[in-house]
Amino acid sequence: MHICVGVRRQWDLVCDKNYLVETSQSVFNFGVMVGAIIFTSMSDRLGRKPIHLACQYTMLVIGIVIAFAPNYITFVVLRFFLGAVREVRQPTSVENLRLMARRHGRTTPAKICLHSLFIILLLII
Repeated sequence: MHICVGVRRQWDLVCDKNYLVETSQSVFNFGVMVGAIIFTSMSDRLGRKPIHLACQYTMLVIGIVIAFAPNYITFVVLRFFLGAVREVRQPTSVENLRLMARRHGRTTPAKICLHSLFIILLLII
């Protein structure tokens, strides 16, 4: 039995429906924007660690559920929420790393290089 892999083949998003693929990516990016606005203010109010952990677990659950999305609308809605909770990952991680380094004494060139490397790796991912 052949299993269709990919959004284009699963919901027949070819030819006249090809724009729907780009629409799902635009909705994902809109979710990233909304998540940046919502979760940065929430993490300032409620603390970075609880918001970071809640978003990580939510991203795990949404990532699993999105793999079994039965139709295109469900897929797009889940992509929006995935984009929103994904956005909290990078700023929170960088800020936590910066605060951990500051807590252990003065900043040395080795620490600055390590933090720079970590931030570059986060940007690549």
